[in-house]
Amino acid sequence: MRFFKVDDFTVGTGLGLSICRAIVEKLGGKIWAESEQGKGTTMYYTLPMNNLNKEVVIMDDIRKEQDIPEKQPIMSSEQNIKTILIAEDIETNYHLLKVILSKKYNLLRAVNGSEAVNLFIEHKPDLILMDIKMPIMNGLDATREIRKISNDVVIIAQTANAFESDVELAKDAGCNDFITKPIRHKDLLAIIEKHLI
Repeated sequence: MRFFKVDDFTVGTGLGLSICRAIVEKLGGKIWAESEQGKGTTMYYTLPMNNLNKEVVIMDDIRKEQDIPEKQPIMSSEQNIKTILIAEDIETNYHLLKVILSKKYNLLRAVNGSEAVNLFIEHKPDLILMDIKMPIMNGLDATREIRKISNDVVIIAQTANAFESDVELAKDAGCNDFITKPIRHKDLLAIIEKHLI
C-alpha cells in the first residue's frame, strides 16, 4: 500500500508514513490505514511479540557459552564503539535511524543545527548525520560552524532533495557525503562503514 495526501493543506515533508511503514516492516509487523474522506484517517499497526523473546533467548545462550577472562578491563569492549551524532528534528526520522544504528554505535541526538554544533564541541563524535532542514540553524550552517573547529569529523548530509545542486551545496558547506530520504537500511550502513573504517 502506498500512502499519499489528498490535498496540500497539511504542511510537512510527506515522509512520516513512509518512515513509520519502514520501521514497522523492519520489526516484522504490518501497518494499514482506514480512511473516510471528510472525516479523517486512522492508522493501525501490529508488531509480533515472539521476535522479542527469540532475541532474548539467543542473547542469553551467547552469554552462557562465553568465557570472560578474569583480568579483562571492564571498558575494553566499549572503547572501540564509534559515536554518531544524529542531527534530526523530526522524531519519526530519528527513531528510524536509531533502530538501524543503536546496536552498533553510540548515538547522540541534536534537534537543530545549533545543538549539533554544541554537542560536537562537547562530545567529539566520529561521524555526524546532518539533516539539512532544521529549525534555529539549518544543517548547512551547522556544518560550516563545525568545519571551523574540525576538518576531521565525517559529516554526511541527509535530505529529501536529491538534486545535483543540493549535493553541491552540501559538499561546499563541508559535508563528506550525502544520503537521500527516505533512507534505506543497507545504504545507510554502507555509507557509514565506508567512512568509519
